[in-house]
Amino acid sequence: NGAGGGVGTFAVQIAKSFGAHVTGVDSAHKAGIVRAVGADLVLDYAEQDFAASGITYDVIVDIRADGSWSSRSVGSNIRGNSR
Repeated sequence: NGAGGGVGTFAVQIAKSFGAHVTGVDSAHKAGIVRAVGADLVLDYAEQDFAASGITYDVIVDIRADGSWSSRSVGSNIRGNSR
């Protein structure tokens, strides 16, 4: 969560520069900027729960790091840890 903010857009661009397939999560009104900086898939956190999607990720960058998103992100990490 937070792919459309200052740190999030930077993280998306860095990941893309390394050849990653990037899923960005933020609000619907930030979807355009998240796509513009290179995200392959953009999810609106108010409409879609990335942690419940069944998709796993190699790396999760949780910009907000609040308890609800952070704890649920661990289950979506392909290794099941928060590193």
